[in-house]
Amino acid sequence: MRWGARKLSLTCPHCRHPASLLAFKRGRFMLGDEKLCCERCGETSAVTLWRFEGLSCQSDRAEMRTHKPLVNSRC
Repeated sequence: MRWGARKLSLTCPHCRHPASLLAFKRGRFMLGDEKLCCERCGETSAVTLWRFEGLSCQSDRAEMRTHKPLVNSRC
């Protein structure tokens, strides 16, 4: 596993809730096909799906930050 993959945030692909600190510590060193259970919804998914969901959630948050309402510059 690459060093960068251990740094990715983990987000449940079912309920989109970020992994708890304990689940993150467990999941960050797991291989892609190993299963991780969500403490919030109880669903189990492969760690790879958790990583992909974490990446998409980060881009969603970044996109929300960049799309601020336009300020009327004439006033």
